[in-house]
Amino acid sequence: MKKLLLLVPVLLIIGCGLFGGKDFYPLKIGNIWKYTGYTTMADTAATTVDTMSMVKAETEITGTATIGGHEVFVSVMKATRYTYIPMVDSTDWVDTTYMKNLNDTLWSYEALDDTMPTIMLVLPLEVGKTWSQVDGTDTIISTVIAKEDIAVPAQTYKNAEILSMFVEIF
Repeated sequence: MKKLLLLVPVLLIIGCGLFGGKDFYPLKIGNIWKYTGYTTMADTAATTVDTMSMVKAETEITGTATIGGHEVFVSVMKATRYTYIPMVDSTDWVDTTYMKNLNDTLWSYEALDDTMPTIMLVLPLEVGKTWSQVDGTDTIISTVIAKEDIAVPAQTYKNAEILSMFVEIF
């Protein structure tokens, strides 16, 4: 079993107050999010780090679809992983998922025939809040670890949430 720690210092619209706190991840065709995340993989005892990398990604809502009679939004992510340990390398990929907001929870489906969506975010977000889910044989634990101001070229976002995702990979 490997343990993966993802520190995701991403700007989440949730904490910015731009959408009145309700539309925390506005699913609208044409919306785009840019992310940077850092990963560290270690053995079960977390004593030996065997992989360190950074991921830069851009996600765009490109359309809608239907899953189980419910409308979902098509989310296309284009990403690059830059690996630093054990060797310098990079990998590009494109991933399509299907998203919906329901009862202050952001759900993600891997495919149009998926019947077990993954929980991406649960409101309200507060420092220390944790949620988890099982994805196949892996357990994913997400925690809001901080709130801080994040400056990007367009503006500074006040009180943006910083998430940590811990994944046990079996």
